[in-house]
Amino acid sequence: MHVFALGASRATGYHVALNFLEKGDMVSIPLRTPGTLETDEAMKKYLEDGKLVLYACDAMKAGDIARVWAAAIERAPVDLVFFGIGPGVRFEMSSLARGGIAVPPNASTVCFLNVIQAIYSTSTQEATGSSSTTNVNVEPKLVVLSAGAVTPSSLSMTPFPIRSIVSWAFHGPNVDKRGMETIVFHGWKKPYEEGMTPAEDEGVLPPLWQQRLPAEGWAKHVVVIRPPGLTDGKETGRYEARTETFRTLRMSRRDLARFVSKDLVEKWSTYEGHVVTIG
Repeated sequence: MHVFALGASRATGYHVALNFLEKGDMVSIPLRTPGTLETDEAMKKYLEDGKLVLYACDAMKAGDIARVWAAAIERAPVDLVFFGIGPGVRFEMSSLARGGIAVPPNASTVCFLNVIQAIYSTSTQEATGSSSTTNVNVEPKLVVLSAGAVTPSSLSMTPFPIRSIVSWAFHGPNVDKRGMETIVFHGWKKPYEEGMTPAEDEGVLPPLWQQRLPAEGWAKHVVVIRPPGLTDGKETGRYEARTETFRTLRMSRRDLARFVSKDLVEKWSTYEGHVVTIG
C-alpha cells in the first residue's frame, strides 16, 4: 500500500504514518519543513530504506500540492490519502467573547480543497486518455480527520459540564472544519447540517469553491472521522467507532492512529461514505 499523509509531522498524523511504515507500507509526506522528520529517530530507518519520502510543500498553495501529488504518484500509485491538517488556535482580548481564533482561519478548508483538486486532475486525465502526463492514479481512499464538536449535533454529545467551554475554545477551528466538511458533503451529494456551511464573510470557503471541484457526487471513497478530545496517552486498543453520533469524551492519538491504519483499512466498506464518531 502507498499512503499519502498530510499533517503527519506531528500529533495523530505522525502516528498514522509511523503505523503504516511499521506494517511495511510506503508513505509519502508533504510538509513545510522536511527536516522536522529527517532527524526523527523513529523515521530515520524508513527514510534510509526508501519506504518513506518527504516532500517540501506548503499545502495552502495549490501549485505546491499539485507538484507533490504528481511526484508521489510517479513514485507509485497512491492507495490511501490521510488528511490531518488543521489550524492552530490563539486567544485575543478583542475577541474573547467569541472564542478561540483559528490560525490561519481556513487551513483545513483550503488545504483540503487543494488536495481534492490535485487528485481529481490526475483521475480526469486517466479517464479521458490524455497523454499530457504519465502521472495518473486510480481514485484513492480518503480519510479526513475532523473534530468531535464541529457542529451542534456532534457538540450535543460532549458531556454537558464542558460543552460550552469546548464550543468557545475551538470556535475558529470548528468553523474551518465545517468548511472542510462542506466540501466532503458536496462530494457525497448530501445536504450538510442546516446553517453550518461557513458564510462568505467568515473567510473560510474561497469564492467559487464549487467550480474547483468535480460535479456533486465525486467523493466515492471518503470517510470523515470526528474524534473526541485527543491525548498523548498510550495505545490501548480500547475504543469504539460508529457511523452514528454517540457520547464520548477522549481518546489517545495513538489509538486513533491504530483505528485508521488497522481497523478502518480492514473494514473499509463498513465506514465508507460516512461520518465516523470514535472514542
